This record gives sequence, C-alpha cells and structure tokens, in this order.
Amino acid sequence: MKTMKMYKHKKTRILVVMSLTISLVMTGCRTQPKPAYYLGEADGNFYKGVATEISYPAITTQTSPEVEETFAPRTLESREKDELWDVSLEECLQLGLAKSEIIKSAGQFLNPGNQLYTAGEQVSSVYDPAIQDSGVLFGGLGTEAALSNFDANWTTSMFWGRNETIQNSIFNGVPAGTLSNNTAAFSTGLSKQLAQGGSVNVSHDWDYLNTNNNAALFGTSYTGNLTASVRQPLLAGAGADFVRVAGPATPGFGRITGVSQGLLIARINNDISITNFEADIRDLLRDIEETYWDLYL
Repeated sequence: MKTMKMYKHKKTRILVVMSLTISLVMTGCRTQPKPAYYLGEADGNFYKGVATEISYPAITTQTSPEVEETFAPRTLESREKDELWDVSLEECLQLGLAKSEIIKSAGQFLNPGNQLYTAGEQVSSVYDPAIQDSGVLFGGLGTEAALSNFDANWTTSMFWGRNETIQNSIFNGVPAGTLSNNTAAFSTGLSKQLAQGGSVNVSHDWDYLNTNNNAALFGTSYTGNLTASVRQPLLAGAGADFVRVAGPATPGFGRITGVSQGLLIARINNDISITNFEADIRDLLRDIEETYWDLYL
C-alpha cells in the first residue's frame, strides 16, 4: 500500500514538472518579439540596426600604381639612408605639369578653407576647357551644342487605338449594338533651322480608321496630308547677327526669359575657359618655382 502511494506521488510530480515545462515553452514562444516590416507596426530596434545601417558596396577597388610606388612619409625615427636626388628646377616643373590633373595652389595647402574640401567642383583642372566646350545647359553651351541648333531634326510617331462604345439605339446600323473603331495615326517630319533666323518644316501625316458602322461608305479608310512651311521673322529674332549672338529664336519669342546663347558667345566662353586654364598653369609654375627655391635655401 505504501509502495502504491509513493508511485502515485512520483507520477503526480512528473505530470507537474511536464506541465510547468510546457507552460514555460509556450510562454517563451509568446514573448518572442514580433517580426518587423516596413508596412504596419514595427519595432524601433529594427530601424536602428538595419534601416539606419550604412551599406558599403561589396566591390574590390584597385589601388593606383602611383600610390603603391610611393614611399611612406619620413619621420625622425627613420634610419634609412636613401640616395639623394639632385633634382633641377626644370625637372620639378616638368613633374608638376605631368602630375597636376587637379591644379592646386600653394597658399591653400593645409588650409581648412581649401576649395578641395569646400567646393571641389570649382577647383581648376585640366578638364575645364573640355567641360566648357561640351556643355549643353542653358548659359553654358559649348560650340558643338550651339552648332547643333542648326542640325536637321527628324521626328516620327505612330499611335494605335481601339474604342468600343455600346449604342443605346436600334437605328444606328451597328451590329450587336456596339460601335467598334480601330484607329492609327502616323506622323513624320523634317525641320531645319536657318542662319537668318527662319526655319523650314516638311511633315507627312496618315490617319487610319476601321469601323463596323454600316452607315459608313467604307469600313476601312485612310486619310493623309503633306505639309511644307517656311517661317522667317521680320523683326525680333531676324538676321544672322542676332542668331550668331543669341541663337535662333523660337516662334514664341515673347515667352523667352532672358537671352539665349548663340555660337559667338559659345566660342567666347570657350576662349575664356582656355585663358583661365593658362592663367592657372602660370600660377602653378610660379608656386613650384617658389617652393623649389625655399627648399633650396
């Protein structure tokens, strides 16, 4: 009898332990954080750990050969004895010109207000004349962009359409009470700007219609036209001098805000860019020579 009671007591303890274990597991499952999504409720930790994390590109960048071949800066602890290079002023000038794709100024060296740090796009470089000559934006057109105003333009377009309309009448001659129209529109044209301010346009248009309307004479029809026009301003925007300076005027000349840019201004801006580049090269050679004699002394 005593053995039977001990067995029942042990069995009861096992059931209690199993129940507590299952309860803890279920409680642990219920207390796990909910997954965060971009839509709906989301945990702030998700955005702190993932959304605000910087994503670095997984690419391999190759180090420039000029950097790999450069020695580490000399310090007071350096005990190496290198062979001295008795470099001449002419060699320094040649190296300065060959290595200065970005034209630096000696007065800006180690200066916190250096344009290399604050306004890098305004720093002079060997690419400035090419950037100016290839410009296409308003006020910064290059010579090629200014000449492109006189290139012939060919435009072509083609549109298809289908329209089905239920007819609320029995006397319209439409089978099954639904008017069905298949349409197409084709257009092509050439336009050319003239040096005197005028323009020449030639266009050819075709319209196609396929309908199930029994009242139509032809179920399928084509209509087309050929148009040629010549426009020549007589006052505003007329003349080769105006076009060379301000560029060709659009038909709505009164809506233009400010003066555009013609070929003459584009070439002047290109000459200014080359002149500024030559002045920057002059200043670079001066800084190199002054630094050379400072080191010599």
